[in-house]
Amino acid sequence: MPNGPAFADAARIVGSTPGLDVGIHLSLVGERCVAPLGQVRGLAGPDGSLPASYASFIKAYALRRFGLRQIRAEIEAQVGRVLDAGIKPTHLDSHQHLHILPGILDIVLDVAKASGIRVVRLPLERGGVGRRLFSLRSLQLGVLSLLCRNAVKKMRRAGMRCADHFASRGI
Repeated sequence: MPNGPAFADAARIVGSTPGLDVGIHLSLVGERCVAPLGQVRGLAGPDGSLPASYASFIKAYALRRFGLRQIRAEIEAQVGRVLDAGIKPTHLDSHQHLHILPGILDIVLDVAKASGIRVVRLPLERGGVGRRLFSLRSLQLGVLSLLCRNAVKKMRRAGMRCADHFASRGI
């Protein structure tokens, strides 16, 4: 996580562990921005803090408090920070799966390809949406599944790869 508090330690460990495959875990929530504040106005607060959660991110994005330009600036800055640390990432993904949202996925694919990253992890959950038909979790998994199916098609057209399956305990 390029904007996480443990980034410097992680970069040091990666540097001392040749051959270790390392991915970039982009974070557009819960951390501070890496891009200059002037490039991410609306996405980051005056103190540089990004939205607290995916729910607050999606609400602000839907209300157009920020746009794709600000998101691109932050994603490019985070990937740049990893590359500048001498790390050659093998894949990328994002905290709370925000990279699969429409518009954001296009940015992620552009930045990944430009950086030589050919694998993007998608949260392709196996199975259905759960036993409780009308639970919030079932709704979340249903939306996630739909976004992933669309993302796989887009990734294949772009010449990118992803794993066939993904298992997680939460969103």
